[in-house]
Amino acid sequence: MTQNRSILALALVFAGVAVALVFLGIGPGQEPSSSRAEVSRLEAGEQVGSAAQAPVELSPAPQVRLSQAEMDDTTVLWPVGVKLELEQASYLPTREGVAPIGSGRRSILTGRITDGNDEPAQSARVVFTHGPNASREITCDSEGRFGASDLFPGLSIVVVRGVPGVTAEREVRLRQGKETLLNLGFGRPAAVFGTVVDRKGEGLEGARVSFDGNEAYSQLDGEFYLPQVAAGQVIVEVSLEGYATHRELVYVTGGKVIPKGRLQFALEPAAALTVSVPDRVGGPGPVQVYLFSGQARDPARTFPWYRLNPIEIEAGSAKSIEGLPSKLVKV
Repeated sequence: MTQNRSILALALVFAGVAVALVFLGIGPGQEPSSSRAEVSRLEAGEQVGSAAQAPVELSPAPQVRLSQAEMDDTTVLWPVGVKLELEQASYLPTREGVAPIGSGRRSILTGRITDGNDEPAQSARVVFTHGPNASREITCDSEGRFGASDLFPGLSIVVVRGVPGVTAEREVRLRQGKETLLNLGFGRPAAVFGTVVDRKGEGLEGARVSFDGNEAYSQLDGEFYLPQVAAGQVIVEVSLEGYATHRELVYVTGGKVIPKGRLQFALEPAAALTVSVPDRVGGPGPVQVYLFSGQARDPARTFPWYRLNPIEIEAGSAKSIEGLPSKLVKV
């Protein structure tokens, strides 16, 4: 009985193999057709994926569109934005115990600029005119956004260019490893009235007024008018021959009018300083002289020292620096 069961099981196994061969279309002593074809191609030296193969059309990936209900149910913001910042270029040489090259350039400036129609100011440029990042330019993208993460820290003056019909000049304080925002919109400009006077309160005619980079000149009574000034903290510089340039930061509210009598800028008589360099200092070339306020604390900073510095003086000569304020100066 046991022998009959063994013979029956063996017969069932052979029957299963035969059925599998019939199902795959392989006869006795045959190899799968695909395997034989692949072997013959390789023996003939044909390369897989060569030009002899028939072209294959690849259809684009199907677009997956979520319904409003499906989007409301998800907790993931879509589309996802990724912001990348370059910490340090891999090609810069490094040495143990020495700060890497460019490690001081870790200040960040970002922002967005819109034009007079509140549209993104495409291709507008933020230009550093004074300070440690002088001559550096940052261009806005199609959304009016700009940014840089490799700037030197310190006080910088920037001018916005490339926006038709308007301009702006701002002061930015950059800190090491920190981000500073500068957002500018020209859609709701302010109108500004002001007056330039001397120390006695008398109006001064012909004074040049740079108000956020926009230029005007005072009239006979010392008054001036600017029709379009962007909102924010703006730089005002007033200059006139024989007087020291006056600098001031003024807050402007968008869409408002600063009426007559509210803004008054008093100019002081200018002073001159003569600096002489009797002999060569350091290496070849002229000596660079920097002037600063001699006061321990000068939070108002009523004179644009950054427009003077550095002053180059040839060795063995002297130079007179005019238009300075009448106060203590540090050289």
